[in-house]
Amino acid sequence: MRPHLISCLEKGHFTPFPQNTTSSTDFVRIYARRIECSCQCGKPDVFENMIGYEAKRGRISCTKWNAFDHNKAKKDGVIVPNKGVDPDYDKAKLDIKMTERKLDKYLDEQRDRISCRQMVFWGSGKNRFQLEIPESALKRVPDEYDLKSSKKGWKRFWTSDIQDMLAELVEAEDRKDVAQRD
Repeated sequence: MRPHLISCLEKGHFTPFPQNTTSSTDFVRIYARRIECSCQCGKPDVFENMIGYEAKRGRISCTKWNAFDHNKAKKDGVIVPNKGVDPDYDKAKLDIKMTERKLDKYLDEQRDRISCRQMVFWGSGKNRFQLEIPESALKRVPDEYDLKSSKKGWKRFWTSDIQDMLAELVEAEDRKDVAQRD
């Protein structure tokens, strides 16, 4: 085929490629083999059970040990289970997400309640989710808000609802950490 193409290019016009009279199946032999290999995690496995592989690099992912991302675990030094592998971990992550949504909804409700769009959550660690309110809006702050801290031009408050949601969040984060360590 290649000589025909070169000839056509040299002549300046193309003609149909010559037809091959022999069947390509005459030259193909098919061999079936069972190939032993190992996963990138080092566990032995059989090729038929593999998800896929990168032949050039020799990395293979197996179906039996796909509970976490091996490369990410090596890079970060932390094993993060894939979804569906550890029900306790999945439940803890879901609880964290739901509690964070409840906190965001609560913040929006409080902004509407005192008509202050500048109100934000402030803090870190166990002092997270303090309502930071500008001094210009302090006249509208309800009595149920407990003053926690302040800075120039701003006051920071907690409510019993925030404390309850923060306790839920901390408990879910602790469950996630325990599940991740196991």
